[in-house]
Amino acid sequence: MSGQQGVEALVAALIDVDTRENALLDLSKKRDMFADLAPILWHSFGVIPALLQEIVSIYPLLSPPSLTAHASNRVCNALALLQCVASHPDTRALFLNGAAAARAAVAAVASTLALAPCRSQFQYADAAPRARSTHPAVSVPVSEHRQQDAALRVPPTHQSGRHRRPG
Repeated sequence: MSGQQGVEALVAALIDVDTRENALLDLSKKRDMFADLAPILWHSFGVIPALLQEIVSIYPLLSPPSLTAHASNRVCNALALLQCVASHPDTRALFLNGAAAARAAVAAVASTLALAPCRSQFQYADAAPRARSTHPAVSVPVSEHRQQDAALRVPPTHQSGRHRRPG
């Protein structure tokens, strides 16, 4: 098996929970040997979520502190592969845009839930590929028929174009 085929096999092994640990270790050790590892990781279906799952899975072990050396090494390997993606010139912008979009979506959901119950469901804007990103846009839920909840209603004197003239 050639080097490229070996890397592709290891990347595919990241998807399967049973083979992920060995793949994380091997890819982490060999990440500097393959210039195209970051684009392969980024564009391979399910790999980034698998790496994120590895990171999230250790959070319960942090409080109370019960993180083992084995779990620590495993998450460090996942972080090393994400760093590879974040630092590669072909995937850096994609990674940062994806992270920013995820933060914005989480913030929008959190603020919507905190302010008022939503009467409409989340809907995805067009899922067509865009020039700079292949991620779909997430629209923020808005009350149906442009009605405002009483707690969020803007008084008429503060609405745009309705300022009173002095005198």
